[in-house]
Formats: sequence, C-alpha cells, structure tokens
Amino acid sequence: MRDDDYYRACKKRLMDEIKDRFGTVLRARRRDHGEERFEAQETSEYIACLVKECLIRFTPWQSMCVLPSQFDPKRNLTPSLLFEGGDPDKEHEIELNRIHTLIHPTCLERVTTALGMDAPVLSCIASTSS
Repeated sequence: MRDDDYYRACKKRLMDEIKDRFGTVLRARRRDHGEERFEAQETSEYIACLVKECLIRFTPWQSMCVLPSQFDPKRNLTPSLLFEGGDPDKEHEIELNRIHTLIHPTCLERVTTALGMDAPVLSCIASTSS
C-alpha cells in the first residue's frame, strides 16, 4: 500500500505539469500544511455568454429538443433517448438526440434541474437564441 508521501509527490508532479501547460492562466495558492491548490476563477458574465454561445454552436445542426414537456427522469423513460436493439448503425438518431440534450443550453438546464443538480450558470444580458 502506498503512503501519503507517494500521493503528495504524484499530486505535485501533476500540478507542475498543469502549471507548465497553462502558465499564467492558472493561479495556485498554498493552503494548510503547505498544500498547494488551484484557485477557482470567478464566473463572469462574459465567460458565461461565451460558453452559452459555444454550446449553441456545437449543438448538432438540424437536431431538435426531444425532452417531453413534463420531463421527470425519476418517473418516465424518454423513448427518444433510449436505444433497444443490436445494430449500432440504427442508434445514430438516438445518439444525436442524446448529444443535443446534453449540449443545447436549454435542454441541459432542464436535465440538470430535473435530476436535482444545480443548473449551469449560462445567463447573460445579451442572450443568444436558445
């Protein structure tokens, strides 16, 4: 069994590699017992708008929202997200629905809220179409 020193050394090496890769974009601070941790960046409206715009643009073209109006994953199955069968080539449409549901900001918010998770903070004043 490995000891704490082993895990500390691995964490230090990983953090050093991440700092080398991302440079001044990241900030780290020493905490209790000299432990180094990355600091979280405050969410800004600009970043939230950028993320929302990217998600909208990455949503597959000509895909549609397939979540039912009364979406409750604890009570109902959503057939348009389920695949039953053995031929993977027939699953493409279902996969497109799944991808849309997890990338499209409005659908993603509905899924996370229905699952009891905090919805992503993607609100911005100059909101793009969703």
